[in-house]
Amino acid sequence: MNNHLPSIISEVETSHHEPVVDLIWMSSKGGNEFVSCSTDGKVYWWDSRNLSAPTDSLIVSEGPLNASDPSSIIGSYCPINSINL
Repeated sequence: MNNHLPSIISEVETSHHEPVVDLIWMSSKGGNEFVSCSTDGKVYWWDSRNLSAPTDSLIVSEGPLNASDPSSIIGSYCPINSINL
């Protein structure tokens, strides 16, 4: 039996809370940066050398973000032909 365990994981508090629908590696010097998009309405920028927390984040909403009204948050995705990083 071959047990494969993750070598690095992110903290629950700083991770997506719904499925990740897209993950795109960014063209960077070290080749260790990527973006994850989720149906929870969040886009996270990560450095694969340190997954304890994203390096940046964005919440996708249908207008001004209202913390008391989570219905304004919409899911996100990263179509490769239209993302400009």
